[in-house]
Amino acid sequence: MKSLRYFLSRLNEQLRLFEESSLLSFRGIIILYFLTGLFFAAQSTWTSTDSLMTSLLVPNMAQGHGLDLSKVRPVKEMIDPEGCFFRYAPSGDYLSIYPIGMFILSLPLQLILWWGAWFFGAPVEVTSLGVFHTRFEIEKATASLIAALTVFGLNRCLLQIVSRAVSRFTVLLFIAGSSCLSMLCQGLWQHTGINLLLIWMVAYLLSDREKPTLGAKWTFFFCCGFLVAIRPTAIVFSIALGLAWFILFSKDRSILSIVGELRSPVFAAIVGVSPAIFWNYFVWGNALGGYGMVLQKVIDFSPRTIATRFGSILFSPYRGFIFYNPLCLLSIFSLKGSRSFEHKLRVVFLAIVSSCSIHLLLCATNPTWHGGLSFGPRYMLDTLALLFILMGIGLDAILSIRSYRLISRGIVALLSIYSFSIHFIGAKGATVPWYWMQALNHRICAWFTTLP
Repeated sequence: MKSLRYFLSRLNEQLRLFEESSLLSFRGIIILYFLTGLFFAAQSTWTSTDSLMTSLLVPNMAQGHGLDLSKVRPVKEMIDPEGCFFRYAPSGDYLSIYPIGMFILSLPLQLILWWGAWFFGAPVEVTSLGVFHTRFEIEKATASLIAALTVFGLNRCLLQIVSRAVSRFTVLLFIAGSSCLSMLCQGLWQHTGINLLLIWMVAYLLSDREKPTLGAKWTFFFCCGFLVAIRPTAIVFSIALGLAWFILFSKDRSILSIVGELRSPVFAAIVGVSPAIFWNYFVWGNALGGYGMVLQKVIDFSPRTIATRFGSILFSPYRGFIFYNPLCLLSIFSLKGSRSFEHKLRVVFLAIVSSCSIHLLLCATNPTWHGGLSFGPRYMLDTLALLFILMGIGLDAILSIRSYRLISRGIVALLSIYSFSIHFIGAKGATVPWYWMQALNHRICAWFTTLP
């Protein structure tokens, strides 16, 4: 008992220091989440071919093979010539159709880790099967670090809106009770990078700066453009947050003034999206890149289809967002908390709500809403960090309610325990009992789900 009391007292002291020092909170969250992600990544053996190009281009180019991945042994072992969205581009290179943005974003970390793997004698030759295991660990380590930076950004955002206690609890729920643990830190998928950029863009909008510098303005709108380089549908978030920027920081609201102010942001956004433009034209020969080869197969605007997939995305036991991230239900209560917001918070709040809602509708036009190999939801994960901002606001509103306090806190506790349990399973590479239910029998959960 003495040792337990000592441990709890030390933990309480560290939490107090965590609140008082932003530098310590940065180091603590980065170290904690990086180690947590690696711990679960070491036990997880599942991966996805969607990130093969992102995680193998560095050694492939370093060994003189350029952009052509046809010589990479794991690629030849894992997929067929036309499978998993790998195609021969007009340039003659064998590549994945996915955008190049996530590779660029993760490139600095990957260079360091691949060099370290080579230095310490790990297999890095792309023609050997051993490179698959090296790639596996490097990808998960890189993803864990990116997720850790996302966690820190979420903490910065919440500290501008809610109390430290609610912020700390929300961050803890995001770390261990959301798809952040089971998905974001498990691979270099597009939603990993999108969450990182979005949360830091929102953090800047919520900051105390009244007049942004030219460098900050360029960086913000560069990120708006680069979001599209990671995933084209992220243009929804770019537009919403860009409009929020002008509403918050424009001195003159006249049309002529806004048009004049647009020149610099538009140029910065074009620079941000330029890697995708060059990649699409010089490798794939068209504006949409590899996506142009499959776009006609993944878009369906019929109202009935959209309505069905809308329900599937949210409520399906197979991969419904609510089944795997039920804590996001608390974001509904953010509407109550937003009533007392000042102008800045209200603008950011509306930008988050509108962009997440439109993104959900875009996902509903996609027949493959379930997102291939994934634990739980996938495409809605682009909104995960933003939804946890809303969840933190909703949680603060719930805890401030005096009536039914015991019931409300009990519901929060049950949702938290459920979320911790399900993502602990997912991070270890396992599946929940009902996960394959849809694949085995479409009728069992057909009340909201139609798989293509």
